[in-house]
Amino acid sequence: MKTHSFWILLLLLVSGSDISLQAQSSNELDSLIKILPGLPDDTNKVKKYARLGWLYGEINSNTGLVKKYADSIQMLSERLEYERGVALSHFYYGFNARHEGNYDEAQKHLNIFITYFADAGDSTKVANGLFQLGVVHSYLGHYDQSLSIYFRILNIFKFNKQPYGVSTAFNGIGNTYLFTANYDKAIEAFKESLKILDSLEAGKPTQAIAVEYANIGQVYLNLEKIDTARMYFLQSLKITKEFGNEF
Repeated sequence: MKTHSFWILLLLLVSGSDISLQAQSSNELDSLIKILPGLPDDTNKVKKYARLGWLYGEINSNTGLVKKYADSIQMLSERLEYERGVALSHFYYGFNARHEGNYDEAQKHLNIFITYFADAGDSTKVANGLFQLGVVHSYLGHYDQSLSIYFRILNIFKFNKQPYGVSTAFNGIGNTYLFTANYDKAIEAFKESLKILDSLEAGKPTQAIAVEYANIGQVYLNLEKIDTARMYFLQSLKITKEFGNEF
């Protein structure tokens, strides 16, 4: 396929929405770090450690700090004899290992997390763990396993009536179809995700919506349907600019 430098540049501009997201998360990080020393050693502090681990991992990709807060979750939970917290630490160890590309380690920890919360009957936690596992299998090129996991997640979130989760599952499904050049199904899945997000956000610009437009644009670019790709990329860029102006 030909390289289209204009679209590469446009995708880089779309990724600029991360700057706004990082600015927003930085405020939350500063607030959490400020209050953390004054908190009692209880389950609420475990949850604050978990939030810090998520923000440093998903937004900032700081694996050293994710590991630090995973350790904090585990140690405090063990002192409190808080089994749920100990299980939660495995999510962050797995999440961090996935970011570091240590996929065997990621699977080990994520499976511990998933098993615990499956036994506890917490299907939302199970779905969250499965999503990370689906990403790992996708990175490993195990697309059949990844797709199977994403459809399992989709069913969980549909049953629980959690539309944002449903949208996330469709996004994972779409990306897997994109990676395997199943373009019609990729478009269908991305559009399902976009439809849900549009209905939930009621016209508000969000990064997730911008990403879905860019995803659809990428599919059409792979199909060499340049005019259609342009339409989706430009819409993504428009939303990204609107999203950035809110901060």
